[in-house]
Amino acid sequence: MSKEVMNVCMRTAYSPRQKEGYGQRGLSLIEISVVTVIILLLAILAIPAIQGYLVENRVPKVGEALAHYVLRQHLNASVHGEPHYKGMDIQHFSRQNKEKAVFTIQEQGGQTVVQHGLGKGGQLFIHEREGGRALELRLTSVHHAACPALATVLHQLADEIYVGPEGRLTEVKSPQRTYNAFYAQQQCEDGEVNTFRFIVR
Repeated sequence: MSKEVMNVCMRTAYSPRQKEGYGQRGLSLIEISVVTVIILLLAILAIPAIQGYLVENRVPKVGEALAHYVLRQHLNASVHGEPHYKGMDIQHFSRQNKEKAVFTIQEQGGQTVVQHGLGKGGQLFIHEREGGRALELRLTSVHHAACPALATVLHQLADEIYVGPEGRLTEVKSPQRTYNAFYAQQQCEDGEVNTFRFIVR
């Protein structure tokens, strides 16, 4: 083999392209850890915003389902000449709405539990009042993102509305008080701590 051929082979074997390849390396464990921490922080910051958005989107569905339930029973009772809301409670509601995907209905310890989905663990309670002439709807543990939209959706149906943290409800609509969405929103506190109470006559 000639000297020139040997020189060409040597240059090819140790070409700059191949030497560059030897300088490449992967990400270190520290770099991967930093990127992972940044992604986790962004996810943690985004979760409350996403949760609020999901709650806001559920409000019209929940409000519509409650209004439909109340109006249907009101019309049925009118036909039969009975007090409008006689016998209406959470068991009655669950039987009427078990096929709908709006609410989560479960049996716990022999009791019917209806979760409204507007806050973690939030429940719906229904009681007849005044011998069936009035009905109370109460939603507990409601996320502040549903305020005041839930009251606004149902304010034409309800005669009285109370909003605020459990134990400190404020009247935002009554025969003496006209409903005001801004005032209703002021009664809510941040988090899943709010209760909405509606009285329908």
